[in-house]
Formats: sequence, C-alpha cells, structure tokens
Amino acid sequence: ATILSGKEEDFYGLFKKFSENLGLAFQIKDDILDIEGSEKNLGKKVRKDSKKGKETLVNVMGIDKSKLYAKKLIQEAIDLVSIFGGKADILIKICEMIIQRSK
Repeated sequence: ATILSGKEEDFYGLFKKFSENLGLAFQIKDDILDIEGSEKNLGKKVRKDSKKGKETLVNVMGIDKSKLYAKKLIQEAIDLVSIFGGKADILIKICEMIIQRSK
C-alpha cells in the first residue's frame, strides 16, 4: 500500500476490503461460469458444483442477483483504490477483467 500511495500511511484496511471484494467477486463469477459456461470455452468440466450438491452463493441468490452482487463488489473495489489515481490503473484493470471474463 505504501508503494502504491507513495505515503507512509497504513492502508491495510483499505486493501483488506479490496482483496475481499475481489476474491468474492472472482468466486461468484467462477460459480456463474460453472453454470452458464461450456466445457469447450472454459477448458474445464462445468456444472461440477451442482453434480456434487455443493451449495454456492449463486444457488442461494440466483444468477441475476449474483451477477449484480459481483458487479457491486467490483465497483466497490475500484472505488477503494481510485484514491491512488493512475497508480491504481493495473488494479482497476484486474477488477474489470474478473467481472468481464468468460473463461
């Protein structure tokens, strides 16, 4: 955080929340792709969670609400690091890649 900000302040809480949002959004997107994706496109077996009877957030919330929630998490993550200006560009691109990925 210090490298990104160029300051000696402690941004632990900010980056903790950023990483939690990013990780959860990634998992939600992964679970959505497991339902909506194809084995050919993803390069891995699909519908594994449902075959195993695994409960996911997507099963609980539904696909549409899960998509909205993942987008909200990503937007919050972007908002958190936006205070660093151009120094956060790569983090923002990672956020965008996670929510837009199809693989």
